[in-house]
Amino acid sequence: YYTDTGQWPPTYGRSQLLNPALNPFINDQGDAGWDGPYLDNYATTHPWGGSIEWWSEHANMSGGAELDSYLNLDDDSPDQPETANNGKMPTSACEKIDAIFDNGNLSSGKACGDAKCAHSSEGSLMLLMVVDGEII
Repeated sequence: YYTDTGQWPPTYGRSQLLNPALNPFINDQGDAGWDGPYLDNYATTHPWGGSIEWWSEHANMSGGAELDSYLNLDDDSPDQPETANNGKMPTSACEKIDAIFDNGNLSSGKACGDAKCAHSSEGSLMLLMVVDGEII
């Protein structure tokens, strides 16, 4: 996506997941140079029923100069309100994913969550993908 358009995909959060036409990985959203689809399929939920969201330039998780982009394994399913918490990941699953992706410490690093770092809630996991405009 970035190579074709010169920008990161726009946010594709829980409110957009119910409308596949808004998926920037599969459908052209009008960005000049878009040459997708970039995925054959986009799973909207993880195995525990929560949303799989892409947040573009949404939060400064790294402490760098720019906002970061990350993949969010949320604790709410796409069709439920933000307070439903019906798709929580077990802490053990969050820790295992963190250990594979990063350092196994849910409170810091490229993977954080389970309410142990800023912007996270219990049963969710954020995977940092882009820091200061660079893939990490």
